[in-house]
Amino acid sequence: VNYSPPQYAGCNILISHSLTKFGSKAWEFATPILLLQFAPGSLFAPALWGLVTMSSNLIMGPIVGSWADKVQSRMSIIFIGCSIQAATALSAVFLFAAADTTA
Repeated sequence: VNYSPPQYAGCNILISHSLTKFGSKAWEFATPILLLQFAPGSLFAPALWGLVTMSSNLIMGPIVGSWADKVQSRMSIIFIGCSIQAATALSAVFLFAAADTTA
């Protein structure tokens, strides 16, 4: 079977990557500014956010990358990643609901 990709596949991938990267970088820029709304006059919250996110990337990036290289099935990586995202979102909902009932 001789399969060739569609004519504009490379352009579509480039546009998709550019838009995704732009959105990601926009949130990286906006999050510390939004955190200033919760603690006006103090840079503690944005500094703590930056420290936590960058240190977790520094520590966990190589660990997760080497694990992903060792896994045979890429679908298992996708399934585990989606499961972690769902568990994180669900725990955030539960924490928000618990904080709302205690207030």
